[in-house]
Amino acid sequence: MNYIIGSGLSGLSFCYYSKKKNQILEKSSTIGGRLQSKNYSGGFVELGAQFYSKEDPNIYGLIKELGLESKETKVSLSSFFVKKGTEFVPIKNATSKELSKQESGQLKLFHERILETLKIVETFPDELIETSFDKWYKSNIGKETEWIINGMMRAITFTDPKNQSALYGIIVCGTFFSDCYSIKNGLSQINKTIMTLSKPKITLNKNVSKISFYKDKVLSFQANETKQNLMKDNLITAIPSNELSKLVENPELSKKLKQIQYNGCAVLILDVNKKLLHHNSGILYTDKRDLVSVLIDEPEYYNFKRKKNTLGFLFPYKETRPNEELLIKQAKKKLQELTNQTFEIIQYKTYFWDYGLPEFNRKVVGLQSDIIEITNQYDNFAVCGDFMGLPSLDACVESAKKAVEKLKI
Repeated sequence: MNYIIGSGLSGLSFCYYSKKKNQILEKSSTIGGRLQSKNYSGGFVELGAQFYSKEDPNIYGLIKELGLESKETKVSLSSFFVKKGTEFVPIKNATSKELSKQESGQLKLFHERILETLKIVETFPDELIETSFDKWYKSNIGKETEWIINGMMRAITFTDPKNQSALYGIIVCGTFFSDCYSIKNGLSQINKTIMTLSKPKITLNKNVSKISFYKDKVLSFQANETKQNLMKDNLITAIPSNELSKLVENPELSKKLKQIQYNGCAVLILDVNKKLLHHNSGILYTDKRDLVSVLIDEPEYYNFKRKKNTLGFLFPYKETRPNEELLIKQAKKKLQELTNQTFEIIQYKTYFWDYGLPEFNRKVVGLQSDIIEITNQYDNFAVCGDFMGLPSLDACVESAKKAVEKLKI
């Protein structure tokens, strides 16, 4: 028996690739982790991950295996506008009159560097890992377009380019220059399809509070009030590293896991009584003082027939969740900047994504190696999740495959 903690993409991917019986223990009352697609306004809204790229071999390979490739729908990040001061500049056309000749030249150069990097990304080049994206960009591309990459990084990683390695920043920003995809009715169709095919047993509201080790094995774990002893069974964790650090009774492993830093994101979905946004799919906000990082026109972005005027807002945060009233106030302010019309909010929904994405830099690469070395001591234990690779949906799937290989099942 495999016991898996966490029902997100990593945990479910493990179930798909493994051959033993799988029992998932989920802390919350819902499954899915970062994949949270909700039916809404004649289509759907994503309250977690927004898209995937075909450049990512693991997630795209899984989608093809699941037979979901025929249900793909394209989302275009390149149709966004970027706010520069009081202006809204389209990033799709790098030669437009809104950009200077120097800015257009730098964006073209950056696109070339993205294509070069994608060819060598699997080699993890040291010079691109050890340098921050901010420093690399200024040295190799220039400073005139720094405002654009600030917007791109805040939109996807919820943090500052200074906190990410050059390798990760190049790959992340590359999504704005290529086609990205979702699945009809949302990315959570991936989870649903895996559950249908692999049929894991799932127990919700099951809070694991302690994982005990002895010599070369996980001895037991505590779930709610029950202690589960592991004899010939395996334990696989598929939860954020910070959460896992609180459970493991191995001080060294706990210390390493705790050092991986996450950035959260609040998602606010608004229905308003008229169409207000006229900037294609949406707007990236580049100023770090802005609470909002992205404003999305949901029907335009996901290309479904408009029934309501539905807008999505992303608010990055580090540790403390922002107040919901503040989020609504800031959303109204941003909409008022875009229009002279009066409007009303019909309804709204807020979702807090505390462990949105971990930061990826030189320190994290070392921590990943340390975590692998420590967990390799235990022959019935494996760790997977987005923090065990280049943070993305692809890392979730890749780390799940590696967990299956480690346990030889």
